Amino acid sequence: MNIHFKQTLIITFMLMTMSSTFISAQDNNRRIDDYRWHIELGGSIDFLQDKLQQFHHNKLGAGLHFEARYRIGQSPIDVGLYGNLSAVPRVHRTTFYNEIIDENNQPIGTFQGYGESDTGFSSINLMATVGFNHRLNNWCEAFAGAGIGICSYKEGKKLEIIEDDALSTTIVNHGGTSLAVMPRIGVQLFNHLRLTAGYKFQEKANRRAFVSVGFVIPIGKR
Repeated sequence: MNIHFKQTLIITFMLMTMSSTFISAQDNNRRIDDYRWHIELGGSIDFLQDKLQQFHHNKLGAGLHFEARYRIGQSPIDVGLYGNLSAVPRVHRTTFYNEIIDENNQPIGTFQGYGESDTGFSSINLMATVGFNHRLNNWCEAFAGAGIGICSYKEGKKLEIIEDDALSTTIVNHGGTSLAVMPRIGVQLFNHLRLTAGYKFQEKANRRAFVSVGFVIPIGKR
């Protein structure tokens, strides 16, 4: 994940936190479950879970998500539609050896070096969700739920080839689709700040845990 993406994600989290605190000061007389619709936008930190033999370790990834949820009647149950885009890189380390030549063009030893390359594992999720909500007080509500849908995944690898003293770069992509199931838990604070932890069971190489922060817009009093 590049540095600019990380900085953007951190700034987004800060803005959502400050905005939720400001808005809650204006409508803290209403409870979270007073609203029929909740529209959420947010970002996440993602962690790939499966170790693949050809890679040495997984890096932290990032994601963006949206969700529209509808609270059923006066019950604590909501249903919704969830979408997510996330990417996590895996690192492949290679070892190379260079022969050391003296001023007389005679070999005097061997230099051992290392190189690393990142391969991006990205996925797009679209899921139907259901959740159970339990109000703890006027400004805090806990929830647990799950989503089920599809995962469209892609592996992208950049290959750099040196041939005849020329450097060429080739992008190799392959991917597919799989079933995706997402259990999750979390809390919603001040009507607007939603903190979630979950896991996505999907195509084996793209299974990932995540923690997310979302900014929620409640709509339509019940």
